[in-house]
Amino acid sequence: MTKRIRKLNIILFFAICLSMLFSVTAYAKSANYKKLYKKFLAKGTYETSAVAYSNNYRNGKVVKRTTKHTYKIDSYAVANIDGKGAPELLLFSKQYRGKNPLRSNSYFVNVAYIKGKKVKIIPTYENTTTIGKKTYKSKGSTITRSLKEKQVKFYPALSLLNIDTKSFYYNSELKKAETYEDNSTYEYKGGLLKYIDEYSGEDSEKKLETMKNSKPSVAKILANTKKNRNKSFK
Repeated sequence: MTKRIRKLNIILFFAICLSMLFSVTAYAKSANYKKLYKKFLAKGTYETSAVAYSNNYRNGKVVKRTTKHTYKIDSYAVANIDGKGAPELLLFSKQYRGKNPLRSNSYFVNVAYIKGKKVKIIPTYENTTTIGKKTYKSKGSTITRSLKEKQVKFYPALSLLNIDTKSFYYNSELKKAETYEDNSTYEYKGGLLKYIDEYSGEDSEKKLETMKNSKPSVAKILANTKKNRNKSFK
């Protein structure tokens, strides 16, 4: 009886140690992403690269074009779009020409995630181009949107991100500018954040229908200030 109790105590001891180890590991991962996101936002700017391939018909060689853009972070939101691992960081930014932003009424939207110990930008499209016998992948990552509200909606069970938007157009009959309200939905899948609508296929149509009948999680869009960063990433 004593040996059995001793054995049970040993098993219990190791079970407690394992639970403590997992909790410490989870805490470490949590603290790690917070530290990385906080540092990334404090920098204030980031760069994206778009890669495209084409064929030079004069000499038959493959031409690789890399276009780089630098953005100034205006605001951000934290949302675990797919409900897995560390949450994603949504960046709402501006491009400037001198002191003036290139698009005063809209934001360049990028989504970042943690890979290893670095903050990486998630691609929003990936196309393949076949030249000769080889296939090349083209990638890009920037979305341009005018925001209706200072918040975004996301659906972890569906891996969907939804942004309420507004567009501006000139009404020629009324001879004045008007606003058109809409929303954009993106699916986070296979390392890509892809725009989807009812024309993206039967699976996308079903997901969008399910989304309409589901309650979303909501992430506030916050100005990229030191005060907000300290609150978001304690």
